[in-house]
Amino acid sequence: MSDVGIGAALREAREEQGRQLADAASATSMRVAQLEAIEDDRFEIFGGDVYAKGFLRSYAIWLGVDPEPLLDRYRRYVQHDAMDPLALTARPVTGEPRSEVPAWLLRFGAALGVLVLALGLVNLVQSRTPSPAEDPTPLSAPDAATESPEPTDGTTGEPTPAPEPSPSPTFDGVELTLAFEAASWVSVTVDGQPRQEGRFEEGDVLDLQADSEVQVRLGNAGGVRGLLNGESVGPFGASGDVRDILFTAEGFEEV
Repeated sequence: MSDVGIGAALREAREEQGRQLADAASATSMRVAQLEAIEDDRFEIFGGDVYAKGFLRSYAIWLGVDPEPLLDRYRRYVQHDAMDPLALTARPVTGEPRSEVPAWLLRFGAALGVLVLALGLVNLVQSRTPSPAEDPTPLSAPDAATESPEPTDGTTGEPTPAPEPSPSPTFDGVELTLAFEAASWVSVTVDGQPRQEGRFEEGDVLDLQADSEVQVRLGNAGGVRGLLNGESVGPFGASGDVRDILFTAEGFEEV
């Protein structure tokens, strides 16, 4: 994605404060790779606008930067919500009125054009017809001695295929991102250990990783959506419902 100025503004703010990406990752529960993606304007890695804007908001607030101008810029240049429909409306093209050409003049011009074309073709044919005295030299077959020799190093002469890249390592545990479309109280347990508890506001994003399971209690299950190992899930109930949800690599269930 081309530079839209969002990541550059956040990177500049972080560097002016003398902070490292590791500090931001620890404070915001985001991964360093996600913070690097934000600073490089690579928002496509987040799997959707709601997650990208949530991470962007969280990072900006942690840096003490007003997130609203950055979110407006995201909607305009990344999400394209602000496209003006009038810009797509066809407009008539006006010009000076053209004078009428007499019909006899048009017919005369067409006949003259045909005559010129016929004379040109006759001259072209005559120029390409060889005279009887000419004895064109036949093209000789290529000399076998000039053909490319077979390789003598034991190879077949075929190009060596490029080695296939080794597959990137995959994470076998649980990767869970919760995006809050409405305010909700949350309690999180990761692999049996309490992780965090508190209130999240609309637009917040919570990023979690576990070896085997993540258990989440949601105070407003209808206002929360998730991204579980790359798959979109949720909402997990109606507005105001309290739900205990267990997330594993195989999926999720209410407990």
